[in-house]
Amino acid sequence: YDNMFPSASLKYKITQNFDAQIGFSSTIRRPTFRDVAGVWVINDEALTVNAPNPTLRPETSKNLAARVAYYFEPVGIVAANVYQNNVKGLFITHRLTAEEFGYKGDLDLANYEFITTTASANEVTVRGMELEYSQSLSFLPPPFKGLNVRASYTRSYASIRKANMIPHSIN
Repeated sequence: YDNMFPSASLKYKITQNFDAQIGFSSTIRRPTFRDVAGVWVINDEALTVNAPNPTLRPETSKNLAARVAYYFEPVGIVAANVYQNNVKGLFITHRLTAEEFGYKGDLDLANYEFITTTASANEVTVRGMELEYSQSLSFLPPPFKGLNVRASYTRSYASIRKANMIPHSIN
């Protein structure tokens, strides 16, 4: 592929312990070999066919991210992060009838469901934010001196239903 992937970021020190960052990037994600040229897997019990899609093209995205972070002693941080990704051709797993899939083979698979990966027809917007806290407990006596405490909350959502996206996560 003959693509350009520009990216840039800026970091500004607001105070000694407080930073702000903003960034932009342009990226590509190629489909896996299995998605474009893998083997057909026919499951006669579930009446499904996992089939590759040789016409699947890479997805591309424009990504924006921003962060503010406050650093404190001993070795700690509290930060807020936000991002937005605008993805063209997002990979989506679809379940199609044999007719919708365009199956014209010799096997009788008319009653089977075809599972394949396709690209989204429209641009998909994915947004999220994260609140994070991390601190070294180096002020504690041994053997606790090397411990760290971390916590985060993440909120993610997309303009379409997206597989494997967790809308709320607490760690």
